[in-house]
Amino acid sequence: MKIAIASVLALSSAALASSEAGWQRLETLSNPAIQYIAPDGGPGTLLTCANGNYGLMITLDGMDATEALLDSSRRRRSLNGELFVDGEATYKGGFRYKLATKAAEAYERKPAAQIFNAVVRGQKVEFKLSGKSIKDLELPGVNEAFREFAKECKAQASG
Repeated sequence: MKIAIASVLALSSAALASSEAGWQRLETLSNPAIQYIAPDGGPGTLLTCANGNYGLMITLDGMDATEALLDSSRRRRSLNGELFVDGEATYKGGFRYKLATKAAEAYERKPAAQIFNAVVRGQKVEFKLSGKSIKDLELPGVNEAFREFAKECKAQASG
């Protein structure tokens, strides 16, 4: 799947969202990462990039993704999850679910790429994990943090 990095880099500053509640950079991780936590305890979405490859973690109860990543609990399950973009099922695959933090980490890069592209295109994204109710990720649009993340990931991929 082609990532829409060029589209993000071409956005004008006028088109960027300036909301403080938008995407936030996570400076505590060694690789580029951004997160968004929906208001009122809604789901949190973390996008990471290592060697130009995207990663995804979704926290179901709005927990900060850094806490979920650093959780050392061994209580984990492998569950199936689905992504829906604008109501259409676009991905079905495995997720590592951390019971203590209620966080689902994708085994593959495809769902992260789909979320990245959906943000760029302003599409609605929903997530369904086996045994859990469907969640609207309520993703914000592109802002400066998202744009910098895209640049850093592109730089990693090219060398």
